[in-house]
Amino acid sequence: MRVLLSLVIGLFSISTMAGEFFLLEMDNVVLASKSGDNTIALKRELRDQYPGERFRDAKLMSVMVVAKSRGGRGTMRLMVGPTLSAAQGLGGSRPLWASEDQSTFDRILFEGPTNQNRGRWQLHTTGRVKVHQIMVEVDKNSTQRVVLDYAGMHTQTNKGGVDRLALKRKMRDMGMEPNDFELVAASLVAKSRRGRATAVLRVGGDFAAQQTIAGQPSTFQSPGQFNTLRFTNPSNTSDGRWQILLNGNIKIKQVVLELKAK
Repeated sequence: MRVLLSLVIGLFSISTMAGEFFLLEMDNVVLASKSGDNTIALKRELRDQYPGERFRDAKLMSVMVVAKSRGGRGTMRLMVGPTLSAAQGLGGSRPLWASEDQSTFDRILFEGPTNQNRGRWQLHTTGRVKVHQIMVEVDKNSTQRVVLDYAGMHTQTNKGGVDRLALKRKMRDMGMEPNDFELVAASLVAKSRRGRATAVLRVGGDFAAQQTIAGQPSTFQSPGQFNTLRFTNPSNTSDGRWQILLNGNIKIKQVVLELKAK
């Protein structure tokens, strides 16, 4: 364990060290496959070895594996939900296969995907592989960013009128269930023709402070020059509608939601 921890400190000394580290003892388990692959279910191992901890809402930051393959031809990949990393080769040699000396094991590091956290956390191995330890870095207080793409949608309201972006409906169109999440904040990426349009975030019956959408006629038709307005959730809950209310002559590029899983 001391060797692995010293390696972790060295590997992550230049990072923000945002996560918590959990060491999984794998007892030199051997995974062997002539075709296809074998799987290590990281969430199940975490629950089994740390029964007092909760990992349901955690974000996977990184995984470091101490393992070796018998002929040096084994590989390993990290899967988070549907996202599968590139395969990494796992060193080793036949004469040192039976040795339990830590120096005979290879070390490989995977970084968790930035835009995917829901679903299974798995390591997939090919070849004859012996796994000594796994260090898992998780962030239990992380938020998930979801981008709702509006592709420069143009909306123009009459004086005093209001248009609405139905954020929950847009999430469902993307195959996500908004009731599985708490809304932390929403950022509107947009521009207005004369810099006088306004936007407000509504959550249930509560409204965030109104903000003005910048812009000017000379850049209104161009593909760029969008501005970002960030609204924090004005409600104590995330129940009810999630809407952005718009007034004016506006083009909308996207809305970025900051969410926490319930």
